[in-house]
Amino acid sequence: MPPEIAEYRDLARRLVREELMPLEREFLASPKNGYALPPITNLRETFDKKIVDRLVGL
Repeated sequence: MPPEIAEYRDLARRLVREELMPLEREFLASPKNGYALPPITNLRETFDKKIVDRLVGL
């Protein structure tokens, strides 16, 4: 695998591990998210503005 691709892969893994996985339990347990809604709407319904802004900024 070319080093440039490996760098993106490692970045994606880090973002998932450090930013998304810690929020997964809260997101999945929330009765506010819906399968037919756009992802950003689900985030806004589930988390406070500070968390949503951080995730959107990634």
